[in-house]
Amino acid sequence: MSIAVSAVVKPSGFLLALTAAMCVGGVAIGVVTGSGMGGEVPPVIRIAIASGCIGAAVFVFSRAMSARKTLRIDISGIGQIRLTDDKALADISASASIDAAHGELVSLMPGSTLWPMLLLLSLKHEDGRTWVVPVLRDNVASDAFRRLSVACCWIAAHNQADKPTISKACE
Repeated sequence: MSIAVSAVVKPSGFLLALTAAMCVGGVAIGVVTGSGMGGEVPPVIRIAIASGCIGAAVFVFSRAMSARKTLRIDISGIGQIRLTDDKALADISASASIDAAHGELVSLMPGSTLWPMLLLLSLKHEDGRTWVVPVLRDNVASDAFRRLSVACCWIAAHNQADKPTISKACE
């Protein structure tokens, strides 16, 4: 069985909208707390809580914006995963294929989530670095999501042959 798959994972607009909504909620909690509408709380504590909520919201949103990048995931016929980020993709945009010199060879970790509408791919590099790549249906091509999902389920089934704890989406 050949599972060779290549998918370009663009930043998700839906995930950004959810993050922005969460941050707006954090700012709203900070404003309500800071304005004194939350009850009888001393002003110093009220301002500290409000500053913490607003600061956390700004920090989360800035991290979400800086983490937005385009990735290319290539899965070979034997289940090897090569991850290439947008900087390397820009360097090789003239060529149609990625050879062994581009991208990083990673492995799918057991903590990956493989659901029908969402893939949270926990990927580990040989030197120990890890990434969690969220893949939603809106940030890959329509047919690429299904192919990527099937390939990751196949890899998970073969990596954990002795542990039958495969997600229901993979059955």
